[in-house]
Amino acid sequence: MGDDLSDMRQSILITGVSGSGKSEVSRQLKSLGHETYDMDSIEDLCVMVDKKTGLPTPYDNGNDLEKIQKMNWLYKKDRLADFIANQKNETAFYCGFPNNLQEILPLFTKIILLTASPDNIRQRLVSRTDNGFGKSVEVQNHILNGKDKLERELQEKGAFTVSTDASVIDVMTAVIRAAS
Repeated sequence: MGDDLSDMRQSILITGVSGSGKSEVSRQLKSLGHETYDMDSIEDLCVMVDKKTGLPTPYDNGNDLEKIQKMNWLYKKDRLADFIANQKNETAFYCGFPNNLQEILPLFTKIILLTASPDNIRQRLVSRTDNGFGKSVEVQNHILNGKDKLERELQEKGAFTVSTDASVIDVMTAVIRAAS
């Protein structure tokens, strides 16, 4: 309370399964002048680790389901907390979906969950050019098999849900409304 501006700061997580529209929403928010980060691109934040050993492992192209099931894509919680503490503006958006999502949720003041129909998710995964993850049918099925459970869990935690099946204008209107 009082004059402490940190009480008014918002760190807003935009998340959803691969193909839900996080990258496009991130680009749109940036184009509107909002402080926005693709967390997968933040230096020294992400690490791919072997589930059994916990040791870092090289990133694969994301289309071999057997390899994907043996790895975790993690965000370093302490590094992310420091990054959020140094955000430039009163409100900043952070877009991403790590395997340790539940661990990092407390770092954010709001959660916006992007959802999309299975058909749209598949189409986006196959056609995207900036990321090779999820182009194989097996990996798409893996993504979609966990989709409903993830969405239910985040909604139970109070996430604002935005369907990205709508037009870009409608999606961005809903995202901005959920952030305020």
